[in-house]
Amino acid sequence: MNAEGSGFGALGLQESAKPAYVVYKRHDEEPVTMTWRDVFETAQRIAGQINPTGEPQQTGVIITCNDELNFATALLATWLTGATAIPTTNTFRRNLNDRNTHIYNRTAPDIVLHDMTAGAAHSRLLELAPNAEFVNVDSAREARFSGGSSPKISGSLLQYTSGSTTNPKPVLLGPAEVRGGCKAIAKAYGLSTETVGIHWLPLYHDMGLIGSVVMPLWTGGTSVIMRPSVFIQRPSLWFELATQWKADITAAPNFAYEYVLSRLEPSDADGIDLSSMASLIIGGEPVRPATLRRLYAAGPGLGLPRAAVKPSYGMAEATLLVSRFSGDGDKQPFSQRHSSEEITCLGQPVDEVQVEIRDPESDQALEAGDLGNIWITGEAVGTVVPQGANWRVALVKQPVKTGDVGFQDEGAIYVVGRESNLLIIRGANFFAEDIETAILNTQPPGVITGIAALSLDNPEQGTDALYLFIEVAGTVDRIEKKDLNQALSQGFGLKAQDILFLKTRSLPRTSSGKVIRRQVKDLYIDGTFNRFILKGTHHDS
Repeated sequence: MNAEGSGFGALGLQESAKPAYVVYKRHDEEPVTMTWRDVFETAQRIAGQINPTGEPQQTGVIITCNDELNFATALLATWLTGATAIPTTNTFRRNLNDRNTHIYNRTAPDIVLHDMTAGAAHSRLLELAPNAEFVNVDSAREARFSGGSSPKISGSLLQYTSGSTTNPKPVLLGPAEVRGGCKAIAKAYGLSTETVGIHWLPLYHDMGLIGSVVMPLWTGGTSVIMRPSVFIQRPSLWFELATQWKADITAAPNFAYEYVLSRLEPSDADGIDLSSMASLIIGGEPVRPATLRRLYAAGPGLGLPRAAVKPSYGMAEATLLVSRFSGDGDKQPFSQRHSSEEITCLGQPVDEVQVEIRDPESDQALEAGDLGNIWITGEAVGTVVPQGANWRVALVKQPVKTGDVGFQDEGAIYVVGRESNLLIIRGANFFAEDIETAILNTQPPGVITGIAALSLDNPEQGTDALYLFIEVAGTVDRIEKKDLNQALSQGFGLKAQDILFLKTRSLPRTSSGKVIRRQVKDLYIDGTFNRFILKGTHHDS
């Protein structure tokens, strides 16, 4: 593959002073900027310290950098050598320690690119990868650079799923799949070298990685990045920076839009103008109709074009994008087929991904409108590495079972829920997502900050019963259990065996904000949730 034919538009900007990555590390500090010239020179310095063993693409390079510019240049450096990039986080907090350990054990990296100093986290890395060569990115950036031949970008990636329902799964995306995924995204959202994106999701997460780091390499556009902690501290800065930079694309999960809208003050809106926004993407978790309607209602006050709001369906297995709704917001379809709650239309599949709905039992293709498992294949779809398999050994590319359940109507995709989130209560089937949506709709926006519906064994009844775990902003005084049970009764003929009101941010989540229900069950059984229960949780239902 040569530089001209790689498709990565940034290759033509190696001498350009145009901003490539702009990073806001704190809400009260000026950003740090790297031009495309700086990015390529730095990446080539780092690449000079990477020594692939054998076939370059079979060399696994873990990228674990706290600094966003280090991360971006380390990724490019890896691809300049032809090695396979494996993005991870460098934190070992409780909710990420298991993920990191799992990734290191399955990957057996040859090289670790990091920006850590000596300490507990660095020692932990050495324990996880005892046979790997460690390269400090900050030191490598100071290496001698003499220029040289025109660089080539490979694009090989071992990307891990978010792990909301199972341990994160490795997905091998070769150069062809990464190029296919980038091509699909650029075409779906009309991206070009003039594109300015505003991002804040973690860079090791598929939506943050592809949107914030990889797509600018593909288009030659500019990526404005704010740290996730900055978004949490000051959510309005997301839209303020979009205004300042006249950004035309941004992407985040559903919860993020609820979070920012519930915290926007009238005075904040005065300084926000999103009229330049062409694609405000919602994906990564169920796209709730109530959230879309809040965005549509808030849009005129924020200058947000209604047609810019684009519900989308994506996953690591497809590089990122599977489908997107691209019609007029006035015609956003919803459906209640196969569900007691409204489901958002996620649009037509991109050309680089083919979608098929299959019968859960026979795996045979179903007719349009029938409910079944969602399978994908195509140019942008990678290979899920089977448990126990070596990702370096040639694997047969096969259709991927996404784990989602849904249907197609006139080609458009509707996701009803996750197969693993199917609750069986008294012999009847319910999707956790439907129950959670019904509960969310009983309260004003912003009151419930997180929710998990589970079916757990009830020895007294000899069957599984419904349990609700609800994060609440503030106190629980304004929420009545009887109102929640009334919604459950009317919508599903159910009553919750127990409802626990928890402090905000008590539920375990993935890097993209998805609640990890399997961990919720474990934390409830072992009593960990007891310290997060809000006073008043046990008032009568």
